[in-house]
Amino acid sequence: MKFMEEQASCDAVLVQVLSAPRPQHRCAHVLEIFSAQYGIGLQMAGANLTFVHAPSTWGNRPIQPGETALIFLRAINDKLYECSWNGHFAIEVHDGERFIVYDFPELWLHKEVPLALRDCARPHPQSPQVSLVPLDALLEYLRHLQGAKTAAPR
Repeated sequence: MKFMEEQASCDAVLVQVLSAPRPQHRCAHVLEIFSAQYGIGLQMAGANLTFVHAPSTWGNRPIQPGETALIFLRAINDKLYECSWNGHFAIEVHDGERFIVYDFPELWLHKEVPLALRDCARPHPQSPQVSLVPLDALLEYLRHLQGAKTAAPR
């Protein structure tokens, strides 16, 4: 499996998390929609949505109300579900650029990570155990993965 292939089978949405109304559920305000193929509609921009949050196990840190995050969602039986592993990334702004916070140190040293992302990943200024990846670079990589899937022979 390619790096983040599961996320490429979901819609990428930037949200502000509003609440956690029930265990493993989040209500969020949609700030931007980067893909609308797997259950998210473009008309949802600026709206609030509720989704089933991925379980918080094995380092899958839950997103909390007040956080801005890039989340990966897909609809199953008319309900939105977050991708089960790395289904969301917190967003931080550094030097005027938006970055995802990838909970893994020195991401740029790992051969499983595509060169396009390794080349632009950088250390987090306050947390040596996490890496920063420019949001635009990650989205471009995911678009490339989605394009490769649709171009593949069946």
